[in-house]
Amino acid sequence: MPGESARTVRSAPQSVDTQSMRRVIFGAAIGQGVEWYDYAIYGYLAGSVGAVFFPSEDRNAALLSAYAAFAVSFLIRPLGGVLFGYIGDRIGRKNTLAVVILLISGSTCLIGLLPGYAAIGIAAPVLLLVLRLLQGLSAGGELAGAVAFLAEHAPVRKRNYIVGFGEMAANAGPLIGASVVAFLATSLGDTAMDDWAWRIPFLIAGPIGLVGLFLRLRVDESPIFQEVVAAGKRAKSPLREAVRQEGGAILRCTGIAVTHMVPYYLILAYLPNHLEESGRLPAGSAYFIVVIALLVKIAVTPVAARSSDRFGRKPVMALAAVGYMALSYPIFAWMNTGGLVAVVLCQVILGIIFGMYSACVFAMMVEMFPTQTRFTSMAIGYNAAAALAGGTAPFIATWLVAVTGNGSAPAFYLIGGAVVSLIALAVSRETAGISLREVPGRTTPSQA
Repeated sequence: MPGESARTVRSAPQSVDTQSMRRVIFGAAIGQGVEWYDYAIYGYLAGSVGAVFFPSEDRNAALLSAYAAFAVSFLIRPLGGVLFGYIGDRIGRKNTLAVVILLISGSTCLIGLLPGYAAIGIAAPVLLLVLRLLQGLSAGGELAGAVAFLAEHAPVRKRNYIVGFGEMAANAGPLIGASVVAFLATSLGDTAMDDWAWRIPFLIAGPIGLVGLFLRLRVDESPIFQEVVAAGKRAKSPLREAVRQEGGAILRCTGIAVTHMVPYYLILAYLPNHLEESGRLPAGSAYFIVVIALLVKIAVTPVAARSSDRFGRKPVMALAAVGYMALSYPIFAWMNTGGLVAVVLCQVILGIIFGMYSACVFAMMVEMFPTQTRFTSMAIGYNAAAALAGGTAPFIATWLVAVTGNGSAPAFYLIGGAVVSLIALAVSRETAGISLREVPGRTTPSQA
């Protein structure tokens, strides 16, 4: 804090002891897990949500309405990034993340309690949209803050491994979500899911959020941020300074994030519904397929993260992007024509590529910005990609199939995203191994 002595600042740890690092990882990861759990279960349950809140004789129209509500929450995420980025860069990462996890888990839990259209009419979809906007606002500050918090605690040579471990642990959210939905759909059936059982996964978010709040309140503030505070170097206006001084880096950050966003929401939100609605798989099997992709992604993440700490972020991410470009259409075509074994193999391949790229993208994004505006800058760049390419992915994929009649058409959206990210990578410098105290633009105070 401002009154800390120079000796205290000098003693701010360059690395954190193992026990403290574990608390930091779990505290950061559980919030990411809640965020991805919330968004994933809405995507998984879009068919049921559409039937309850957007009733229509045309099942596809109801599904598109549900996906539109899914996309709306992403439009406000950049605003959430600006709001919570300002708080995080001015007041601190720890307390900001505590507020964020309460908002996102609370709004998700309330969706599970919300009456449907049959009970309260037009108020039902309006209230759903309000809660989705609250989810988007809070999620806009979650990931950037959690990644900055992890990276600022981690030693340089293991930074992506630590950040990647947080990303790996965060995947427990959608993994739990997919498992819960698959279990409910298999044991209760489609009728019960549409009538009432869809609410259960949303209600579970409440207690998960309380556990996350408890863990986040037990960790220490980032040592690098404490150095900035002690030196009186906090940004006076994080948004203005971020736009003026890191505008180009923010644009590159957005481009890099696209190839995380598009496959994430195609794999987790779109594919289960597509496989079910097209009659390719029953609901339970469709959700278990997602579990397979997530398990593969989790297994690949630490290997890819360690590789990027050794060889660099760009080579690993570029290889994954090229994989998307080369394999996306054959994978989608195979899933639409092959049997269950083919679908499983396709999900395994997607999980490998997905894990390679996502294991590195967060470390690279956080390393692009100085401490004074790191939270705000990354939140703007990342959430811009979420709004433009992530939340719209299920809607665009469903629309492409409806317009073209080609079940493999969503692959072109995935390929286009990979091209955008490859261009952003090409014009970005390698960030592996840099000190977060010496990111170009401004230098964080350091007594190292």
